[in-house]
Amino acid sequence: MWTHVPVEGSRDVDHSHYRVGVSDFGEKGTCESCGTPDEIVHRVQREYFSTEPGGESTLLPDVEKWCYACCTHYPHRMLD
Repeated sequence: MWTHVPVEGSRDVDHSHYRVGVSDFGEKGTCESCGTPDEIVHRVQREYFSTEPGGESTLLPDVEKWCYACCTHYPHRMLD
């Protein structure tokens, strides 16, 4: 089950799309971020944030398959 986590931030960026949780849903495969084989992977889009005050985020158009560990460490938008 996914849970939406409200994020208090110093930027004017909508953080409502962030989700955390453990899910067994997804397909088994190799993580395209860390390369770990035989993991349950989820479809995501990588997201980058500016470190400048008032900076914006950039969502890459490519869809990647990431394992749970990478989903907890790197900014992204979940598509599954």
